[in-house]
Amino acid sequence: MKHLYLFIIFVALFPSTILAQDFDELSADRIASIYDMRALNDKGGFNTYQKQEAFIDEYGVKRYRITTLYENMDINKAYETYIKNSTGNYFENNEKRAYKGTTWPSKLPKENKTLNWKNNVENLSITLEYNYVNPKTVSVTYYNFGSSSRLQPYNKLILEFKQEAKGTYLTITSKAFPVSFDCKKAGNATEKAICTASEKGNFNEDTKLNYLYKALIRASYSYNSDISIQDVKNSQISWVQKRNQCKGDINCIKQSYKTRYNEMAALLNKQYAKDIQGFNNCTPIHGIVWFGMSEDEDYIEFRKCQYKGNIFQTYEALASYKKLDYSVAADTLKQKKDMKVSFDNDGITTSLAFKWKNDILKFTITVDSEYGMASFIYTLKEKNGITDVMMEEYPLP
Repeated sequence: MKHLYLFIIFVALFPSTILAQDFDELSADRIASIYDMRALNDKGGFNTYQKQEAFIDEYGVKRYRITTLYENMDINKAYETYIKNSTGNYFENNEKRAYKGTTWPSKLPKENKTLNWKNNVENLSITLEYNYVNPKTVSVTYYNFGSSSRLQPYNKLILEFKQEAKGTYLTITSKAFPVSFDCKKAGNATEKAICTASEKGNFNEDTKLNYLYKALIRASYSYNSDISIQDVKNSQISWVQKRNQCKGDINCIKQSYKTRYNEMAALLNKQYAKDIQGFNNCTPIHGIVWFGMSEDEDYIEFRKCQYKGNIFQTYEALASYKKLDYSVAADTLKQKKDMKVSFDNDGITTSLAFKWKNDILKFTITVDSEYGMASFIYTLKEKNGITDVMMEEYPLP
């Protein structure tokens, strides 16, 4: 139960962290409670259509698209309603008081428009872009660079308003920059070469490495970690200095990134293998979720590993790792029937759910205690005696 207690403590310390599960549709009031009230219409009720889609982008990052229908509203009315009901720090709230010096226009601009702000308090350079695809489709892109923001500085938040017969659909997602630093501030020949190559679509190694670096930092917080946070940071500084010796040679730069990536991946895989005995070939899958407030885009790390054995042997290894003393026996799972069970232990309720689809097992553990809820989701897929395991762990609202 030690791992469960650790995660429950995480929930208690960070109650505002809400990561959405993979579902296709939600009730409007449910999604409104999670995603910054964008499901509200202009009459104090809820819009009727809510859909969320999960996908993994070219950087190996799990992202989400959330769509809302503003019924019987044209594009201008839908935009005004969204801004009115948004309460994030980078929006104008219902009292028309702008936070942090950044005010989104309360009405949709009639043409393409770019707004730039400088927030000296948090050292942020902020950009907001309005781009018309046609008179009934406009994308709004928000991004910033700065050291103090919780928002990942190499992500763009994209809101697309599209007017159709039923009303206006709003789809919100995020997209990574190919470079993790502000190219306007590129300070040496190596950084300038990286920016030039990324503009041509020939370089995305920097962002990939940054996600892996963050995963390694997170792994160093594990109670059984052999990785020192300071050692990771020091080695990264040393590597940057060595990388910069490439100057403008893009092939040298790419090789430097490849070498560093392999070094960090080996360290991370070693830590993963130590966490659960018998699991190997682990790789991180990073997740970015935005809750409708620019300050609240959060980062989470999933894992994809392999286990030498069939699905049932893999399940037994997971059950042992999670100390599930009252778990369902592997022989029962061989019936391949969906089932749910729950048990109480020391004031903690643990619920298990098993769902089969095309010989793939989705195994979910939900832990409920006085500190909150946490969910552990494992997807097991077997091929030739090797089982791929996707491990996702996150708190629930």
